[in-house]
Amino acid sequence: MTKGGCIVLLFTIIHATVAWKQSLTFSDCWSIYYVNNDHSYEITWNGEEIYSPCQITFHGYDTDNVLNEYKVCLRASNWNITDAGSEVELTYYMGDDVLDDYLEKTYSKHSMSSATEQWCSEGNKYVDVKLKTSSSIYLQGKITLQVSAHMTYNYYKSITWIIGGTIGGVAVLILLVSMVIVICCRRRRQSAGVVYNTPNVAGNTILTQSGAQQLGGRFFLILLFLSICCFQAKKIEE
Repeated sequence: MTKGGCIVLLFTIIHATVAWKQSLTFSDCWSIYYVNNDHSYEITWNGEEIYSPCQITFHGYDTDNVLNEYKVCLRASNWNITDAGSEVELTYYMGDDVLDDYLEKTYSKHSMSSATEQWCSEGNKYVDVKLKTSSSIYLQGKITLQVSAHMTYNYYKSITWIIGGTIGGVAVLILLVSMVIVICCRRRRQSAGVVYNTPNVAGNTILTQSGAQQLGGRFFLILLFLSICCFQAKKIEE
C-alpha cells in the first residue's frame, strides 16, 4: 500500500472511531437527542402497536462547539406498511423549541409522498418525530429511520474569516497610507529648492534658486566690467 493510501485509511479509521450512530426505537419517547456531524441515530419500528403516539425530539447541537448550528435530516431507509397498518402515520414537526413547533411532513400507507426521500429542517431548529399506529394484534409493517445532521453555520470558521479580513483590510490601509506619505515626501524634496519671488510687471516670471544665482553672477560681471572701464577712463584723463 502506498503512503497516500495509508494516510487515507488512517483518517477513515479515526473518523469512524469518532463518528458513531446510536440506535433508538419508538419506545424511547418524549426525549430530546442531540445530533451533529459525528453523532447520528437510527430509529426502528418492527410493526408492533404503539398505544399512544410516540414522539422523539432531535436538535442539532455539539457540546464541543456549542455555537455551531445544524439542520436535522430524516430519511426512511426502510418503509414497509402492511394492510394491518392502515392507520400508521409518521409525522415531522419543526420549531424553535419543543413547545413551539408546526407540522412539516405526514407519511402513511396511502400518502403521495414517500418517507424514503430525505427531508431536512431549517438550521438550529428542533425536530419532533411522531409515530401513530393502528390498534391491531397483527404486525403492521417495518420502519427504519435515519437521523443525521448537516452543519449550517460554523462559528469558528466565520470568526477566522472576520479576523483575517480585518487584518487584511488594516494591512491594505497601512500600505495605502505609506504610499501617500512616500509620494508627499518626494514632492517636498523636489520642491524644497524653489524660491518664489515677486513677479515682475513684464512677464510674471518665477525664478528658481539656480536661475537667481546665474542672474546674480551676470550682474556682478557687468558691474566689474563697468568699474574697469571707469578706472581706465579716469587714468586716461589723468
